[in-house]
Amino acid sequence: MDRVNYIFVSKAQKELYKEVKKLYDDALLNYPIRTCLGKLYFGDVVIPSQKVIIEYDGEYWHRGREGKDGVRDMHLAKEGWKVIHIKESDWQAKKVNIKTLIEEASK
Repeated sequence: MDRVNYIFVSKAQKELYKEVKKLYDDALLNYPIRTCLGKLYFGDVVIPSQKVIIEYDGEYWHRGREGKDGVRDMHLAKEGWKVIHIKESDWQAKKVNIKTLIEEASK
């Protein structure tokens, strides 16, 4: 695993980032977002122009985190961000249409 902004980045996160970057030039990997409450979050893949955050939910790291992720998503939504979660199993099975997910979230 590599690090971006001092955060570990998995191979799958990098693959996801590369796919999003093909569609949105301003896509960023592990982008820091500070809320008005002072909380600092890092979005796996962030598209600032769309105010969209794409989270890659690996089964190992995200098992049992639904509550924490929900609170995080709520804080970010209050700041105007839309959060998309992509499960590892869906990504590996190629069941994810990135463009459609982003377009739906941006409505």
